[in-house]
Amino acid sequence: ADFPRLRSLLFDVWTTARRESDAGASGAVGVEQKDGVVKAMEQLEQQHILRATSRVTECINTLFASKPAVGSDVSGLLKAINHTTQGACNDAELSLAVANATASALELFVSKCKD
Repeated sequence: ADFPRLRSLLFDVWTTARRESDAGASGAVGVEQKDGVVKAMEQLEQQHILRATSRVTECINTLFASKPAVGSDVSGLLKAINHTTQGACNDAELSLAVANATASALELFVSKCKD
């Protein structure tokens, strides 16, 4: 949950440095530096996406455990999906990555429902 905020803060710092600093005015702070920030955060982003997918997958597995599913299990799945997608809603790229991972987890749900 903290990764989207961290990502947003780092991009805000980059934007501010580009706009308000002498280095930004001279062109020394540009797209290359933003790409460096993105590259530095790749592992954290992957971990965030994996954790989000894991939450959804755990809820799906709970639904198909040996005991019959109850309303709270379905509610837990919906909450997990909502939490994972809302956490990244302010960042289009991160939101897309989380949504794709969540969709993959939901494919597991559909597959289990068919069985």
